[in-house]
Amino acid sequence: DPKSLGASGTSAQATITAPVSTSGQSTSNTNSTDTPPDTDTETDPTPTPTPDISDSDGDGLTNAEEAAAGTNPDNPDSDGDTLSDGREVKELGTDPLSIDTDGDHISDGDEVSGKFGAIDPKQADTDFDGLSDSDETVLYHTNPTMSDTDVDGLLDGAEIAAGTDPLVLTDQDGDLLG
Repeated sequence: DPKSLGASGTSAQATITAPVSTSGQSTSNTNSTDTPPDTDTETDPTPTPTPDISDSDGDGLTNAEEAAAGTNPDNPDSDGDTLSDGREVKELGTDPLSIDTDGDHISDGDEVSGKFGAIDPKQADTDFDGLSDSDETVLYHTNPTMSDTDVDGLLDGAEIAAGTDPLVLTDQDGDLLG
């Protein structure tokens, strides 16, 4: 048959053999168990948890931060001092669970608002004159941000202790020191 003859006129026969394993079984290159898994499409069986960034009450603290601080995640002002829990924790450093962080009988909200001047809500005696901010604003009507309200050289607390008037610029004791 001329179609089966090679270029020299002789017949050519091609032999195809399959790879043979040592056990005598034929092996195949398409065995799916021999190919590595496609790592681009596999999913991690233990996904990384997404952090809780929700803020139910909109006060600037996440619900997780509220849990850590012990504040109410459904109330933006847990202590009722007119300052949001987020502002107290992140900005002011006051206690979001205490209406009066420094214990001077003036709420943190009133101290921060400027109602009595620039009073420090973390310091019971903002001007360090020996009188609490509350005593200065309620009892003596002195300035809680100024240690010597009448500018006579004597601290307001010292004048109260000496029986002089911290609001009057006079030398009431005759010692010429104020």
